Amino acid sequence: MDRPNIVMIMADDMGAWAMGCAQNKDVITPNIDALAEDGVLFENFFCASPVCSPARASVLTGTMPSVHGVHDWISRGNLPGQQFNGKTMPEVEYIGHLTAYTELLAESGYECALSGKWHLGSSLKPQKGFSRWFTIGQGGCNYFSPDVVEDGRLTVRTEYVTDLITRDAVKNIRELSQGDKPFYLSVHYTAPHCPWDRKNHKERIWKMYRNCRYSSTPACGRLHPLLTNEPRMFSPLQRKNRLRGYYSAMTGMDEGIGEITAALKDAGIYDNTVVIFTSDNGMSMGHHGVFGKGNATYPQNMYDSAVKVPFIISGNTLGLKKGTHCTGLYSHCDIMPTLIDMLSLPADRVKQRLPGKSFAPLLRGEGEEESKSVVVTGEYGMSEMIRTERYKLVVREGSFDEFYDLLNDPGEKINLAGSCPPEAEKLKEELARFMAENSDPVYRCKGEDVKGSGQVTSLAADKNGAFDAFCGYRSPFRAKRFLKKSKSGKIR
Repeated sequence: MDRPNIVMIMADDMGAWAMGCAQNKDVITPNIDALAEDGVLFENFFCASPVCSPARASVLTGTMPSVHGVHDWISRGNLPGQQFNGKTMPEVEYIGHLTAYTELLAESGYECALSGKWHLGSSLKPQKGFSRWFTIGQGGCNYFSPDVVEDGRLTVRTEYVTDLITRDAVKNIRELSQGDKPFYLSVHYTAPHCPWDRKNHKERIWKMYRNCRYSSTPACGRLHPLLTNEPRMFSPLQRKNRLRGYYSAMTGMDEGIGEITAALKDAGIYDNTVVIFTSDNGMSMGHHGVFGKGNATYPQNMYDSAVKVPFIISGNTLGLKKGTHCTGLYSHCDIMPTLIDMLSLPADRVKQRLPGKSFAPLLRGEGEEESKSVVVTGEYGMSEMIRTERYKLVVREGSFDEFYDLLNDPGEKINLAGSCPPEAEKLKEELARFMAENSDPVYRCKGEDVKGSGQVTSLAADKNGAFDAFCGYRSPFRAKRFLKKSKSGKIR
């Protein structure tokens, strides 16, 4: 195969359920749906951690958080001069000790460009093989007042951030298509991450959802008992407005994806470009009584709505059977091995062990039966997950476990861990073996120290203090009370 261009489009906090092509009748995503019609939609694709920075680090390096050392969303270390507890925190290149697949691409002659969110530290300077760098200063932002890094300078704009990212991506496509090198373009949107209030989204798109019934998400009659920051009461109007903002952000991003696809066609390179669409992590929007991702609860949750992400790969150069739905289990850790396999990248240059498997054989039409038996794993704080086609086990040090039979309980409502089924014990052994083989003692942490409210340093920068420099838990009283109950066996 000739070396194709690659465009990686990544959403922020988008559940796999939140697309028209995933049978969601509420959300308006015609351009994402068109990518699925033109390629392969993976129905069971998972993130390595249900929160942004760890998930993004795992995509780029093909490793688990206990190898790359990013265990929470990055609160400090993105920009110079940031303060924490009265101290100035240094900038940190959080994944500087590992090889990213973008570095392999650059070494192999690709020009690599970033348009959008980075959120892995040292935002002012290009890293990991990128030569073009347009990003967000701190990671998250308001939609109409984003802090943008361009040409090494940080400025605050007054334009819709989704449009800014799209415009830079289209500019990169037009310019790079004129060169003699293949290119890799990361388009990392901040959508559909909160804020979801009306003033943060385009009025034209907000009005598209005026008569939406919001029937594709749970009504959320009872809030999850372990929420970290939700109100005690939640009205139908609050639910509707949150979903309206979430969907409005999604449709704004979808329109940008349409512009990107059009730019590839206008440049005459669509047929030689592989377009990948995914999200950093999933999102619960009423599912399980949660509005949030993994850190919406403490201990962190691993529900499918939080760990299952959209994944679509489209490209005429691959010879894909268009409109295919893939049902096997895959994860973000599989992306790097797949690109190495598909593009013959120099695997011997990778510093770390890669736990994932290439799904390039599937793209070559060689079937996916092997993927049915593959396990996928996830890690966030004290919660470690292993999932097969039928079963899911969540193990928590010093706390309660969860075990679900997804064949008979796809909604993950009945926790069978208390009955000690033999399938759970087998998965626990397999998970322990996997983590022993795919973790680094320097970058692994004591799970209870990850509270879901932001990482301010790397383990390597503070080995002795480990995670003492992390931000405090949002509600320490509730956390202490919960842990006391769970250790005494009162919660199951």
